[in-house]
Amino acid sequence: MSSQDAAPQGLVQIDDPREVEAPAGWAPLAMAFRPFFLGSAVYACVVMGAWAVVLRGTALPGTDAFGPSMWWHAHTMVFGYSMAVVAGFLLTAVRNWTDRQTLEGPGLGVLFALWLLARVLPHVGAPRYAAAVADLAFCTGLLAVVTVSLVRARRWRDVATFPTKLATLTVACGLTWFGAPRLGLYLGLYVVLAIVLTIGKRVFPFFIEKGLGAEVKLDRAPGLARANLFVFLSFVIVDLAWPGSTAAAALAGAVALINARRLVLWAHPGVWAKPILWVLIVGYAWIVVGFTMLAAGYRVLAVHALTVGGIGMVTVGMMSRVTLGHTGRSPRDPPPVIALAFVAMLLATLARVALPLAGWVSYGTCMLLSQVLWVVSFAVFLAVHASMLLRARVDGKPG
Repeated sequence: MSSQDAAPQGLVQIDDPREVEAPAGWAPLAMAFRPFFLGSAVYACVVMGAWAVVLRGTALPGTDAFGPSMWWHAHTMVFGYSMAVVAGFLLTAVRNWTDRQTLEGPGLGVLFALWLLARVLPHVGAPRYAAAVADLAFCTGLLAVVTVSLVRARRWRDVATFPTKLATLTVACGLTWFGAPRLGLYLGLYVVLAIVLTIGKRVFPFFIEKGLGAEVKLDRAPGLARANLFVFLSFVIVDLAWPGSTAAAALAGAVALINARRLVLWAHPGVWAKPILWVLIVGYAWIVVGFTMLAAGYRVLAVHALTVGGIGMVTVGMMSRVTLGHTGRSPRDPPPVIALAFVAMLLATLARVALPLAGWVSYGTCMLLSQVLWVVSFAVFLAVHASMLLRARVDGKPG
């Protein structure tokens, strides 16, 4: 096994499961996952609450920054919440892959401040270009740090994988600010999904094997990974050029089939007894559902299956696992209450995607219920993990 094939082992440290007293002291900028996971979770609660208010007829400053308020909502989810999680995860992962610090202390604070400025400026009366500059500066800074770190470590496979995705996200972000919000938002969504699929391929089998014991060995199916790369890229190109076309629907169906097969290989029966594992499998399953619904023509519901179910469940699960592992706690033995966050996100997805199809309650009620459950999920996440993200590691190690 090459060093790059072993990379997933560095994503989350598996430490002694015995709980110890948390040391005195704060460390919010010791590693990138700390401010970005904390910021993304708080932001997820605030903007979803704001979106619920807007949908009920109350205008809020800044929600017209991209034209119709739905574009603002989409931007907050793709370039606000999702990009913060991507930043926290990739900067932490790259440090482990390269054995070199990426950003910490003041440098990390500056990058996080750029992300935060881009979120706040539209709502305090700042000129549109100021928020755009902050947003693009954040995306460009993240791209530069990740690229330089990987190039210096000669991680060429990762150089070809992640900087290209981050560069595309930067372009997509620019499109949203400068006259092409629909194109930029869909491109951004698809790239975030591509990152989720890539990380899933690399680490989900490893996490499941480690979580269930040495006797469990999962099939990585490299042939499926190559097929998925080609078919997913083809879908993105066709759907952006001809949204809703027969060709896009056919390719969406192919993406669903390929990833359904990968899911079957990973969904070991033992995962259902461990919330920290099943949240990843269920989140990945929602991506399969989302592409299936795209193929069937349910575009709006499909987008929410991909976002609330796919991105929402996978990211809240990954943030929990990374936080536990990188603060000196055991991901194998998480606080039981965190399962409530995962269940709430699952229910939020069902309320937003499945309940409208049943027709039992109004569409507006479905959305409100989903919004409330989304906020509950992140409120539980914060109740469990906020102090871990702010305070030094319990084992005294750096990070």
